[in-house]
Amino acid sequence: MKLPEFGVNRPVATAMLFLSVLTLGIICFTKLGIDLAPEIEPTRVTVMTSWEGASCEDVENKVTRVLEKRLGSVSNLDEIRSTTSEGRSVISCQFAWGTNIDEACNDIRSKVDTAKNSLPDDVDTPVIYKFDTADMPIMLIGVTARESIEKLYEIIDDEVFQPLQRLEGVGSVDAFGGLKRQINVTLSRERLAGYGLTLSDIESAIANENKTLPAGNLKIGIIEYTIRVLGEYVDPEQIREIPLLQKDGAIVRLKDVAEIRDYFKEVTQFVETMGRDGMMMIVQKRTGANTVAVCEAVRAELKRLER
Repeated sequence: MKLPEFGVNRPVATAMLFLSVLTLGIICFTKLGIDLAPEIEPTRVTVMTSWEGASCEDVENKVTRVLEKRLGSVSNLDEIRSTTSEGRSVISCQFAWGTNIDEACNDIRSKVDTAKNSLPDDVDTPVIYKFDTADMPIMLIGVTARESIEKLYEIIDDEVFQPLQRLEGVGSVDAFGGLKRQINVTLSRERLAGYGLTLSDIESAIANENKTLPAGNLKIGIIEYTIRVLGEYVDPEQIREIPLLQKDGAIVRLKDVAEIRDYFKEVTQFVETMGRDGMMMIVQKRTGANTVAVCEAVRAELKRLER
């Protein structure tokens, strides 16, 4: 039986067949993932290295050039570019199209590992970043406060970050702006010189006192306890009392050579929301997640948190 003859002789079966196809099409359309842009894997890998407090010239000579010399021998490398600024080195490696970018990342990682011994001791570990369209932010959320702007970052960190990160499809939540608590230690040059102390002495004293160390195990019957010696600071007053040295029978403490203040980190990023000081939250989705569904889930969770 030919198809036209079947359609004429069995109109009900033909109608049901087309309705079934239409129904399946509608169901598949509603399940279809929606995204702002197609997932593309560019053939570019970036190596970022931080060296806090170093000048641009030192970063270029002791970090950028050392890494460039190692990375220049990576296979299928088309172009290598670098940008050096104060305290930061950024090297961008462009590979030929068709290159397996995961294998290229592994090659770069091995080259960076071999170059670590040639870098200064206080340089941070180089970070290898592979750009992916899935890493692009899907939401930018402005946050402000009518009261207690000083505690805004703490409130967002405690009450908002964790609920949003637990949502299905959310990859990460980052924030910019706000005031972050910091204990500021302002040293007196004259007092340091008078006691014969250096910045390294102060840094070592603070780091050595701010430690929680394991002290073994204690077994009582069938129960075994883990013992720790608590030493991390919980109050700024503890920092003031850090001993530095003993001179003329008296103990010189940190408060004798410095002013300790419970304050905030230096503000380097300014964010305004609706004309007031605030913060900016950036939401990224997981690879393969539906952008629209993730945005709707974030909006619903924010409404719930507002209550």
